[in-house]
Amino acid sequence: MLNLAMIKDKLPSSRILQSRVRKEHPRNLKQIRFYEKDQDLNPDILYLASAEDLPVTPETGQISLLCLGYLPAGYVNQDGVEFLCFRSSEPGQSLFQEVLDIFCYYESFDSRIKDMIIAGRQMRDFQEIALEIFDTPVTVYGTYEKVLMMAYDPNRTENLEYYQKNQDGYMEEEEKSVLYASKDFIDTFSVRGPAFSSMELYRTQIIYYNIFLQDNYLGRLIIENTYREFREGDYALAAWFGEYMRILMNRNRAFRFPASLEFEQMIFDLSLSRGKYREEYDATLAKAGWKPEDRYVCIAITVNNDPVGDAVLQDGAHYLVEFFDSQYIFLHQGYLVQILNIDRSSYSYEEMLRRMKIFLSNNALEAGTSTIFHDFRELQVHVGQSMMMADYALRDRQKKLYEFDENVLPMMLSFFREKGETDIYKIRYLQNLYHYDLANNTELVKTLQCYLQQNLNISETSQALYIARTTCLYRIRRIQEITHLNLEDPETNLYLRLILQLEQGH
Repeated sequence: MLNLAMIKDKLPSSRILQSRVRKEHPRNLKQIRFYEKDQDLNPDILYLASAEDLPVTPETGQISLLCLGYLPAGYVNQDGVEFLCFRSSEPGQSLFQEVLDIFCYYESFDSRIKDMIIAGRQMRDFQEIALEIFDTPVTVYGTYEKVLMMAYDPNRTENLEYYQKNQDGYMEEEEKSVLYASKDFIDTFSVRGPAFSSMELYRTQIIYYNIFLQDNYLGRLIIENTYREFREGDYALAAWFGEYMRILMNRNRAFRFPASLEFEQMIFDLSLSRGKYREEYDATLAKAGWKPEDRYVCIAITVNNDPVGDAVLQDGAHYLVEFFDSQYIFLHQGYLVQILNIDRSSYSYEEMLRRMKIFLSNNALEAGTSTIFHDFRELQVHVGQSMMMADYALRDRQKKLYEFDENVLPMMLSFFREKGETDIYKIRYLQNLYHYDLANNTELVKTLQCYLQQNLNISETSQALYIARTTCLYRIRRIQEITHLNLEDPETNLYLRLILQLEQGH
């Protein structure tokens, strides 16, 4: 998401005939489109239009335009219209591609930053990417300054004297910060949104962005004009990058997912108390923008028995809230459970899994998913599926994320193996076959296993074993003579498949 000021900075100024951009305007542009006559204009879209195709006056309040030719006066005089005007002879397709490339340029940074944060990287790891984005020094002051700033109170004499004492120089080195006695400077720490300031001590100018968690000041991001002059898009860039720094500063705070009491009670009733879905839950889902028939998936995250296990899960919850939209998260008895609405998310299911794998690769957490389900009324079952998969992930430890559809059979087999040796499950007739192989140095068990895997197809079994068809027929006949089992009986077939799978993995 960009704003027009960021786009203007990336285009040569010599090509722009006329412009008006709001440098502090929020980043709301999601895509670029060609304008068509009589089209309704969306404030989230940047339109490339020919001046002669536009109505004389704009029909909506908020518009962002790239215009070939000079805009009609009605647009220039409208406060809600942002625009960049180019010569009417400029190739429209070429300009469209250039702006699309700008979208892709910032999208690549956005993806890199998100992946780094999900992967648990520290703030210092972002120095290189900050230089790529800003081309000039960037500083992030953290929570230590918050303590000092909050301590300032003009009504307390001792505080005022303390600040005046440090007016002309640095504070003690171990405090690693500089404070001014000027109340005007201290007041800047309450500013919301990106702003401009001059730092007399350093003889430089800055754009700063204060980082808040609700009403609590966490720190600030500062861009200096040391290596280049400020650009209009720097204000939006500061807010964009600053919000990612907020996630890093905020990750160790106690987690609490914001939701209505009705929503929380519904989740508790359905997933933890094993209650039944009630009609009034339709209205609760509707308030969250969900529908019962949407597609959902549950992801359960857990950690080995650890005295700080819940704290680790709470830490992880902050990342998941920021990088998985359309979701609800709750902590329950060593599990961090996400309920993701795939249909209401801006991410595909595959992208959700990709982000989850990045997140899990850098910590001690393990996770499991449910199958995708199409009815919220089935929530209880699928929360259970995800928890079972998370438990299996802790036991198996072959990977960090176990999807239910791909791992339910291995999980079931591992459950049986944990209950005892596989021999305990073998009926007498099957034991006879093992004894026969051992006494006669034959491969009837191997043949039976392949025969079942090939769905009782003689030709495919003989090819898989590299034996003649007649040899394969003989072996199957001997298996039936020794075991007295009807291999085509569904229950017998299922039993043999299960036992031989257990034996194979033992």
